[in-house]
Amino acid sequence: MKKLLSFLPILFSISVFGQFNGPESIDFHAPSNRYFISNTQTGSIKYRNPDGSIGTLISNLTPAPYGIEIIGDTLYACCASFLRGYDINTGQQVISINTGATFLNGITHDYNGNIYVTDFTGKRIHRVRYLENTSNIMISGLTANPNGIIYDQVHNRCVFVNWGSNAKIMQLNLSDSTVSVLQQTSYTNIDGIARDNNDNYYIAVWGNNSIVRYVANFSTSAEIVATGMNKPADIYYNLNTDTLAVPNSGNNTISLLNFAPPPPPSNTICSLLPITVNTDSIVFKTIGMSSFGDSAIHVTLYNASEYNFAYPLARYEFLSPLPAGVTVHPNSQGFNVFASAWNTLETAVSTCNMFVTQPIPDNYTVKFRLWLANLSPAPADTCYFTDTFSVVLKFPLFNGQPALDDEALTLLAQHGTSYTIQASRDITLLKVVDITGRIICSITPQNQLATIDLSNDPPGIYLVQRFIGQSPRGIPLKLTR
Repeated sequence: MKKLLSFLPILFSISVFGQFNGPESIDFHAPSNRYFISNTQTGSIKYRNPDGSIGTLISNLTPAPYGIEIIGDTLYACCASFLRGYDINTGQQVISINTGATFLNGITHDYNGNIYVTDFTGKRIHRVRYLENTSNIMISGLTANPNGIIYDQVHNRCVFVNWGSNAKIMQLNLSDSTVSVLQQTSYTNIDGIARDNNDNYYIAVWGNNSIVRYVANFSTSAEIVATGMNKPADIYYNLNTDTLAVPNSGNNTISLLNFAPPPPPSNTICSLLPITVNTDSIVFKTIGMSSFGDSAIHVTLYNASEYNFAYPLARYEFLSPLPAGVTVHPNSQGFNVFASAWNTLETAVSTCNMFVTQPIPDNYTVKFRLWLANLSPAPADTCYFTDTFSVVLKFPLFNGQPALDDEALTLLAQHGTSYTIQASRDITLLKVVDITGRIICSITPQNQLATIDLSNDPPGIYLVQRFIGQSPRGIPLKLTR
């Protein structure tokens, strides 16, 4: 079962007075993309074209048509005791069956050649085998006046609604013709019933002129999803467009209620805006004073686009597990504001705050993807970086001490995968290792300078360790390939 999404429907009201006269029932013909509407006051069946114009299929029907149902290219109409069928393209009558009912009202069909119709005043439900031109009574002796009805193939039943106060929603089990109550409501005079793509049920209520929705198994309270109707009658849910069509018999209008879920935010690649990440700026810093330090990932972002953003948002999606004892702080879960104003050609720093409760292993590297949102007025609500970013949560300490100022290494320049390193004092040896500790190469600096070529190595994080004699010194220099 699909999840029920809650949102307000978009309402389109077709107020064409004089064109509808007591609109009672509505159905949709997909091949012609037209809605068909029965009109009780003029005995006509009209249709609405895709452009909104109104036409007439049949005029001056006697008795007047109430419930209608389209099967293929035949439109079936409830006309007092008769079920009549009309060619939907020509309006020519092709079938007429006298069911013996008093007043046929609601109508539905299964996929085995059966039409089910409610006899409003006779308090019965009839079955018509329209291919055989026969009918029979499925159930009689109902205690209320049955109105709208809909077939439910999954549960082999018909679900129908009733007229009167505290109206019930009931089911007719087609396997044994038993009737039971699905929902006792507090509503007065329910006319129509429909079902959407998520198997949620909609009912049309005259008592409060509203449309009410129930989840598929009627396990939760009703939700009023549309008000301001006017005697809403036999409704229809267009599964192709997630539109509920409502004939308002009280003011001769048709309302189209769009229940399609709102479109997802338009996503694009951030570099298409463009927005970039300074990968050398990605660091993990201690910012607190807990037992092992509360920390944060810091990422410097550059707005190379033509747009100025107010309160942009960032979200970190971790693609590799965090080490034991490291958790994302609640204020950094989901999208979070990282700048009140982020103007074009300016940088801004985004952080992902974390709790650290035990030591992090040396060289522990986390991979993550970065998302940005709230990018109005750019032509994308949300952007994401196609690159996967990495951050080393803890560099190893050699001799238990960080580097001294006179032992520092500096990245002077980078040209593609070639890096020029300068040492602030004589260093006898440099070793380049990957994050697993595997030695990539060893280099002896000349005049405190060294060139490192990683063109034959895969992208990733590399550490440059310095040695004086045989002793490693200080914190390695990080290179991002």
